[in-house]
Amino acid sequence: MHFFAPGYWVLRGLRCHRHRFFLSLSLSYALHHVGLAICHALNGPPMLFTLWSAAVILASGLFVVLSGQSLVPYLRTTSNHTTIPVSVPQPRPLTNKQSSHDLWLAGAVPIGLILFYLSYIGPYLEVPADIWAHLGSMQELFNQYFIEEQPMDGQLTHFVNNQKGLWYFTLPWLADLLNARVELLIQPLSLINSAIFLTGIYLFSLHVLKDLAFERRYWLLASALSVGFCFLHFGVNIFSYIRYYVAAPAFLNYLIFLGTILIFCDVIRGQLKSPLYLLFVSINLVSMLFIHLQELLFTGVMLIGLSLYFLLRPLPIQPQPMLSEIEIRPLGLTVIALGRALCWVILGATVLSLTISFLALDWVAERKYPFLIPLSSTLPVLKQLYVSNPTFQPYHAVTVWGVVVYLLCLLRFRFLAVSPILLIGMLSPVITLFNPLFVEFFLRFSTPEPFWRFIYVVPLYLAGGAISAHLLQDLVQTQSLTRRIAPVGGIVILLVLLMPLSIPGIQTHYSRAHTLQKVLPDNTSEHWNDLFIYLRSLPARRRVLTDPVTGYLTRGLTPHDYSGIKYEDFPWGDYKNFNENLEQDDAFDRYIGWLFIVNQREGGLSENGRLSNHWPADKLKIKQYYSDDLFHHLKRNRDRFHILWQANNVTVYEIIERPL
Repeated sequence: MHFFAPGYWVLRGLRCHRHRFFLSLSLSYALHHVGLAICHALNGPPMLFTLWSAAVILASGLFVVLSGQSLVPYLRTTSNHTTIPVSVPQPRPLTNKQSSHDLWLAGAVPIGLILFYLSYIGPYLEVPADIWAHLGSMQELFNQYFIEEQPMDGQLTHFVNNQKGLWYFTLPWLADLLNARVELLIQPLSLINSAIFLTGIYLFSLHVLKDLAFERRYWLLASALSVGFCFLHFGVNIFSYIRYYVAAPAFLNYLIFLGTILIFCDVIRGQLKSPLYLLFVSINLVSMLFIHLQELLFTGVMLIGLSLYFLLRPLPIQPQPMLSEIEIRPLGLTVIALGRALCWVILGATVLSLTISFLALDWVAERKYPFLIPLSSTLPVLKQLYVSNPTFQPYHAVTVWGVVVYLLCLLRFRFLAVSPILLIGMLSPVITLFNPLFVEFFLRFSTPEPFWRFIYVVPLYLAGGAISAHLLQDLVQTQSLTRRIAPVGGIVILLVLLMPLSIPGIQTHYSRAHTLQKVLPDNTSEHWNDLFIYLRSLPARRRVLTDPVTGYLTRGLTPHDYSGIKYEDFPWGDYKNFNENLEQDDAFDRYIGWLFIVNQREGGLSENGRLSNHWPADKLKIKQYYSDDLFHHLKRNRDRFHILWQANNVTVYEIIERPL
């Protein structure tokens, strides 16, 4: 309701019918931002945001009721039966006179099956996965605003610069409204977010693949398969995107990215009947900037590529019927003309940004292997120019399955190339990862570690769905037994390579199937559930001293304050190393009043950690964080460590002052 209803009703009032799913989400998100900005500017309590949300829902509904026949007086629609040449073929509509039941059924089947499976296996809560970091940030805001009842920060600049706060505030706010603990909402949050994400992928697939020469049934099949391939392949290393990142700010922001490029394409092709959609694009860009910068960069890459596509594509020989033109009265331009002008503006801004960057900013000397490789290793003339290492993280995201999809795309290039989004998306690594100028531009603002994420722009799941449906279409329409071998082989290969294989000649090291399974209890917080039940029972919020793994979970599951970053003992994360200066009796004097959790209950070995190399397989063998000297110190100073709770190799102490 909160993230769809306001935007949906605004669109109904404005008579904007196209791309309602994506725009309802993005416009509701924008109104969410505005409400939080107002609360921060006024230094108000969270209750003010609740009132704002209720007011927005009521006002947007009233807007629909009171809206007249035309809410935009500057538009005039004129039908013209003449013909003019246009730069691209006009795609068929999503629906026609046929019933749309098959359209929704084709999407409901894969989405329903995936959601049923996700409800069975539960969210990916393996320790120390990133979801605990997201939950910790949510818990921190819940403690700050709803337990301690602090007003929102009155500095609007701090709010604007704090991207993640926009996303992380929502679940604590809902938890307070429902009078529930934050961590208890992770399960329904995962299912709801997954349902929204999969629905968005399906609708995106329908719109993108409608350009291809499919019969209706194969078009729907291709879109349904795209949903399945997104679930089974989209991600990096062994981590399924939809499972691993479901609580991350990037998750739903990715849908805003998809919706933005859809709208942009339709504007350029003259398929939209209102210049308001250009305003919606602008709103989406601002929303992505506030939520998670990564998707804004993805959008920029696609807009650059699509602008080149629409400006360079030659005019068709045969003129085509012109759609109804929408004249923007103050400008005297058609939407199509405005769209093409926008393409020039985007390309001009790109050239200008690159020029300023190279002239104003210093050359980046530091390059980190294995993230980048120097072009001078193959072409000595190209000194200090680098591209992304294709054998490292980009391959971890593409995998052997994606390589096969790319090869099949080359074999069926003419069939797939008519879809601008699909074509530019598949070619996007040429613009980003393997473009030395773009690499240098990126490195002047960031480090090379996250650069590989531009591979997420590549719609491999779309290409895989389109190719599979096309192969199946060939299989059905071909009578010759010998000609059926290639389609059958292609389909079988695409399905088999999604699974974990380790046979001579074929190694699918990065199959996402590893993280699409239930997590063993010894590798989840359930292994220490009694500890967290006790910590939540304490009447007041306390500062906690413990090992990084226990602290990582304590921050996400309790109201108590742990200062470390994720599950590592990073010095810059304000991690408190309790194994220092233990020969001195006053080693813990600075922690008086703190809880000290000594956790000797070790978890299981992580097979996913071993396979991914993302964390050590023995990460939950947490005895390694407690030295023998520590236990000698505790024994020697037992009067300073008051035992509050103890069970099954876990002890919670309160650090007290030294007796006189």
